[in-house]
Amino acid sequence: MPAWDIALRGGYNFSMTPVPDINFSPAFSDSDVHTLSTGAGMTRHSGSKFIGFDFAYQLLLFVPRTVSGNPNPAVDGKYNTINQAITLSSRIGF
Repeated sequence: MPAWDIALRGGYNFSMTPVPDINFSPAFSDSDVHTLSTGAGMTRHSGSKFIGFDFAYQLLLFVPRTVSGNPNPAVDGKYNTINQAITLSSRIGF
């Protein structure tokens, strides 16, 4: 596309949980997680003015976790979690 700058983005992160089974809560079911992200942006400049659009998608794939030994026996069990996020944004500079 003439006059448009295009940027493609991507990323990966692995994060280990700091939460032991004894402190685990289903309200915040943390476990080790693989995070994948991708995105694209377009910007058009006209002198010192610009307009831009961005799109991003993020997928968090939590490693299945089996909790045992929690002070609340109702919490013990297997947890599988997947989170997704989509972002659309626009920018204007003048």
